[in-house]
Amino acid sequence: MPTKLFKELAPAEIERVIRNLYGNSAVINECRLLAGGNMNTNYFIKTDREANGLVLRAAPPPEIKRCLFSFHADMMSAEPLFHKLLEENGVPTVKVVKYASENVDIGREYMITEYLPSITMNDPLLRQTDLSSVYKEVGQYMRKLHTITSDRFGWKRPGSDHSEFDTWPQFVLAYMTEVANSTEEYELFEREHIEFLRALFNNKIALFGGVETPNMIHKDLHEGNILLHQRDGQYTVSAIIDMGWVMFGDRKWEFLSRCMINQDYLNGYGEDMPQDAEFKEMSLLYKLLHGFFTAYLVMVEYGNEKWYEKEKSGVLALIQEMI
Repeated sequence: MPTKLFKELAPAEIERVIRNLYGNSAVINECRLLAGGNMNTNYFIKTDREANGLVLRAAPPPEIKRCLFSFHADMMSAEPLFHKLLEENGVPTVKVVKYASENVDIGREYMITEYLPSITMNDPLLRQTDLSSVYKEVGQYMRKLHTITSDRFGWKRPGSDHSEFDTWPQFVLAYMTEVANSTEEYELFEREHIEFLRALFNNKIALFGGVETPNMIHKDLHEGNILLHQRDGQYTVSAIIDMGWVMFGDRKWEFLSRCMINQDYLNGYGEDMPQDAEFKEMSLLYKLLHGFFTAYLVMVEYGNEKWYEKEKSGVLALIQEMI
C-alpha cells in the first residue's frame, strides 16, 4: 500500500526524463508502476534503447520531504556512490544510469537504474522454496560490504559533511538527539519515555567508544532488497539494492536485522552473533533507538497508524525491560 510519500509522475514528466536521457527520438514502449518501496515512487520503463528496460525511482516532492529525517531528505544523492563502491568490491548490485537533483527536469530527485530480470527474495512464489543457500550467499556479500570503509562516521552525502562525525559516539548522540526531538515534536511518546531515551544514551555513550572504524552498513537489510535469479535450477543473488539508508559506522549494528539474520546467513558471513556482555548492552540501546525512529518513520513519514501502534508497544515493552 503506498505511503503518504507516494506521488505518481505525470506522463509528460516521465517522457521528459526519458527524452533528457536518450534524446527526443527515444520511444517509450512500456511504462508501469512497480510495487514495493516506501520512500519513492517507482516505475518500470522499456524503451527502444535498452535490452531489459529501466527502473525510474522518483523521490518524494520537496513539499512532502519537509517531514523527513535529515538523512532521508537527501539520501538519493549518495546512492550512485554506494552502488559504485559495492560494484568495486565484488558485491552484486544494479547499475546506476543517471541521478538528477530536484533542481532539474521534473522538480523532484530521481534515479534511473538498469532493470534486472529477477524476483525479490520475499516474493510469495518462493514461500515453499528452500532459500538456505541464498541466505548464506547474502551473508558472504554482506561480509564484503562491511569491509568497505570511510574516513568518518555517519551518513555520507556528496558535497556536504553535515551528517558526518569524527567518532562513533558523536554520531550516536547526534542521531539520538534528532530521534528524540522529532518524536517529541509529534507527541508520539510520553515525555517521560523520551527523557528516558535521552538520559540512557548520555549515560551510556562511552559504550560506543570502542567502535574505531567506520564500516559501511546497509541499515535496511531485508528480503525485499535482495534480487534473485535462477541458475542451474537454483536461486542465487543477482543484486543487493536500495542504498538509501547506507551509512558508515558499527558493522555489528547490522546483526540486529529483524528478518534477515539466521544461522545460514551467519555461516556465510563467517561470524556468529556476538555474545559478549558489552554487545548485548549495546544491542539493547540500538534496538531502543531504532524503535523510536521507526515509530516516527511509520507514523509521520508513512502515515501508517496501525504500524506505529505496534512499534510504540515494542518500545514501551523494551523500556520496561531496561528499567
